[in-house]
Amino acid sequence: MRTPVKMVHLAPLTEKIKLPVVITNVANGAISAASSDAINGSQLYTTNKYIADALGGDAEVNADGTITAPTYTIANAEYNNVGDALDALDDNALLWDETANGGAGAYNASHDGKASIITNVANGSISEDSTDAVNGSQLNATNMMIEQKPKLSISSLVTPTQPISKKTVRVLTMCVLTTTA
Repeated sequence: MRTPVKMVHLAPLTEKIKLPVVITNVANGAISAASSDAINGSQLYTTNKYIADALGGDAEVNADGTITAPTYTIANAEYNNVGDALDALDDNALLWDETANGGAGAYNASHDGKASIITNVANGSISEDSTDAVNGSQLNATNMMIEQKPKLSISSLVTPTQPISKKTVRVLTMCVLTTTA
């Protein structure tokens, strides 16, 4: 029965020459939580390439096997690691505030405690059941339409110059509510 070897020492041919030794022609070792196999250079390269690709930001594997740090640009500033980039996103994004809106939650556009303007908003749908956000040009168009309508006064509705049917009164009442709301 043989005693298992616990250590292998690779020494140069002579003790006078103290050069490191390279082990070549190593087969792919098993990669698992329980593996005790030796891993070769191509396996390490594949792992590093996977990591660099997952990082993005132009990260790449160098000839010596190291990984070039990624570069992420957020709000015109560059970050070279994922943690700092994520922190910058938190500082520059609309954040969900679960206590806002009476506990129903809402997005908060403030930065450093100051109100912010949201720009480049596409035209939202304007309809009875729409929940889209509208932008300034849509609001301006609505304001212009209101300004171009003839002004109605309560007195002109209260003292008509001719008889008014019930249907007409309902329409006029809706107009008054719409223009004064």
